[in-house]
Amino acid sequence: MRCLLGIFVCVLAVVLSPTVGCAQIRIIPQEVVQEAATPSKIESVGIVIEGGEVIDLGTIGEGDQPRTFSVVWRNDSGRSAAITRIRSGCGCLVADYDKRAIENGARGGITLTFNPKGRIGAVQHHIYIYTTLADTNPSAVIKLVGKVDGKNGEDPKWPHQIGTLQLRTKQVSAEDRVSRIAVRNGGSTPLVIKHDARLSTRGIKAYTEPQVLHPTEEGFLVVEMPNEGLKEGPAMLFLGGVNAPPRERMIEIK
Repeated sequence: MRCLLGIFVCVLAVVLSPTVGCAQIRIIPQEVVQEAATPSKIESVGIVIEGGEVIDLGTIGEGDQPRTFSVVWRNDSGRSAAITRIRSGCGCLVADYDKRAIENGARGGITLTFNPKGRIGAVQHHIYIYTTLADTNPSAVIKLVGKVDGKNGEDPKWPHQIGTLQLRTKQVSAEDRVSRIAVRNGGSTPLVIKHDARLSTRGIKAYTEPQVLHPTEEGFLVVEMPNEGLKEGPAMLFLGGVNAPPRERMIEIK
């Protein structure tokens, strides 16, 4: 009884203590959660993707029509198998597939449709295929790679892109107190770009001049280092206000 009472008091103290609660709670961006949620194990159950497990869509424009791919899978498991679900971490991908059971040695079909709208930059998505052979872990995985250019195609003046934000470079020097990178809004909606305080090193700030970048408008991305300088260890700057995964929103600090 004393032991249970002690545990209850400790739990109650943690719940009521604002200091402990604030120190332990951290809001994680949804896209970071999705990237971390990828399955760590692929079951080897005899599902074969014919033609290879990597689909290269090449380079397409953001304004192009959705691209559709036909995938054939073969059942070499020794028993009947059916796809139960197909999952990916990107809403830009839609999958349609045979729901009927496929006998050993037979083939089934999968149709994948990729929508490039709002996905400017490198494309690298995994599509996880679950079957009745191993419902907990995926039985096979397909990787979609390629690149999506702005609606007007790639401009050599702007060799780097983060979402619809076009940049002259994606690097700044840690030795410069303030750095300016020429940028342009290559999309069709206004952009308000700032540093992502959740992911960036504390004290590093970023904003654009002008504050709002209208479509086709050029300006500068201003990067400010902390007044007290950077401490030892890697410094990181991630931009907010652009529709892109965290790894693509990073500005390199050299």
